[in-house]
Amino acid sequence: MRFTTSLGIRKAFLSLHGLQHRSMETINFQRVLPSSSMSAEAKLQATKLESQVLQYLGNICVKQLIVVDCAVYLMDVPSLMATTFSKCIEHMDLQKNQLQAYDQTYFATVLTFVHLRYLDLSFSSNAKRLSVCETTTKSRFGVSSGRFNSKRSASLPLIIHLPRNLSHVNICGISTHFDRWDKPDIKFVNGEAFNILNMSFIGLTDVSVGISGLENLHTLDLSYNFDMNIEPSFLDAFPNISKLYLGGRSLKDNYLMEHGKRLFQHLERLSVLDISHNDLNILPRDILKSNPQIKVINLGNNKFQTFPIDTKTTPSLSTLDLSDNSLSELDAATTAALDKMVDRDSKKGLSLMLENNLMFCGCSSQRFILWLFETPVQLDNGRNYKCISENGSVTTTRDIYNRFEQEWRSCVGPFWLFLAIIGLIMQAATILCIILVMKFKSRIISFFLRIFGAPLRLPHRRDFPYHAFICYTQSAEQFVWYDMVKRNLRLYLRDREILPGDEMVDGIMQGIMESWKTVFVLTQNVDEDQWMTFAVKAGVYNITDLRTDRVLVLVHSEYDQQIPDPILRIIDEDCIFRYSPQTTDRDPVWNDLHNAIIGHEY
Repeated sequence: MRFTTSLGIRKAFLSLHGLQHRSMETINFQRVLPSSSMSAEAKLQATKLESQVLQYLGNICVKQLIVVDCAVYLMDVPSLMATTFSKCIEHMDLQKNQLQAYDQTYFATVLTFVHLRYLDLSFSSNAKRLSVCETTTKSRFGVSSGRFNSKRSASLPLIIHLPRNLSHVNICGISTHFDRWDKPDIKFVNGEAFNILNMSFIGLTDVSVGISGLENLHTLDLSYNFDMNIEPSFLDAFPNISKLYLGGRSLKDNYLMEHGKRLFQHLERLSVLDISHNDLNILPRDILKSNPQIKVINLGNNKFQTFPIDTKTTPSLSTLDLSDNSLSELDAATTAALDKMVDRDSKKGLSLMLENNLMFCGCSSQRFILWLFETPVQLDNGRNYKCISENGSVTTTRDIYNRFEQEWRSCVGPFWLFLAIIGLIMQAATILCIILVMKFKSRIISFFLRIFGAPLRLPHRRDFPYHAFICYTQSAEQFVWYDMVKRNLRLYLRDREILPGDEMVDGIMQGIMESWKTVFVLTQNVDEDQWMTFAVKAGVYNITDLRTDRVLVLVHSEYDQQIPDPILRIIDEDCIFRYSPQTTDRDPVWNDLHNAIIGHEY
């Protein structure tokens, strides 16, 4: 029997009057809605199923009752207790209605349906989960009722007898007010056949109760119960779980980082895990090390920036959903590990979902772009994902792959250009070094011999009979004799050392060669004295790399500008000493000049 008209669900149930005391396979009401022309009050009345409306159903032995999307506002389920209906019903599907909050009497009545196998009281279908999760169940209905609890002592377990054949219960999205499962402990009887339980969207906040009797449960959905406080040992009561759904902000921040490994520790048969929509950005890499049989992991709609799990701990993995995260690329180690999980000989594959991750398509991610289109891993969206290029524009991975050679050249070109420039510079430097070595071969050999301690003896002050050769003009003769001779130095003075009749040129050259230092005393019109000019040229010529400080200059402060250019080109400022008419015997300039002449031994 099936109704799909605008008759209204109330009239549809009243029409069962003629079917009383009969046995039926199925009663199916889908989208049996009141007429749109009815007033609001009439529509509300047409969606109420009180006891007098359900009395005819109570006298029918039917195996399946399907009332789907009929806008049922009220259904007096307790009135069906101890009726013919309660003894025959096996399958109850009441999903997508607008039933008000269920309380203890509703569930107590359903538990008396001894042959019940399937129960679906869910408010919304899977396709509507995202819209439903925007508000809590309580705010959606705005109705309160008594809690499903017991007045017995908290130290004694609450014993619940289930229909022996009950295997599937879906109470997704209904307002049960079971917001806390903390006490007392619950013991289920006759739960051997019970294997699917959907309790998503029901407003659970605390799950710390001890449960027993549901050891054969293989599917548990607690998703979209926001920020639940789950006892880490809670799932130990369900050792045979193979499918677990904890998505939709069901877990508090950092809960899985702190308790994740303990939460899944004893679920050795777990094959499907959904922890999507939890705003996760990090997980323990070995969170699933105790779950080697896991095949499907849904980590979509989180905030992961790097690959979150260690594939070595999930050898049976076949599907991994990382869509709607913050991944920009996968590193080389991760892509290699994913490739190893594909065994073409045994036809073992791996599906990876990466849609709605904004990838990076720069030079550093070229390896990843190639991997997307060459890996044996099955990828979603035709392997084509949005990505940001080096210049900030939005493109796609397929577009980058189609012009990969051009992109590769733009990435490696600057590097090779830089390398070529460095090579040219090195080549030019090598040629220059060769030219310098050929031109100054002897000088370079001598330099390195000195640096590395070759047996090359450098001149010492004690090798010279005079401390300094003093070169002066006639106008400075009195200054030299009266101010410099008394400095306790062995000085070569041409007027004293060159005897009458000797060649002046030979005497000057001998004085320079036999003196440790050469001191030029510069006064006015120094360039007009021919012997002074000759001595300057000879002294400059006598300077070598071994003794660059051999020439000193003592100049009158008024004649600084008259220092000959040949001297200025070869001496440092430290080798120039200035005096004036006010200079006394104790002036520091004499001490400085003395120290410069004596110098240091090499």
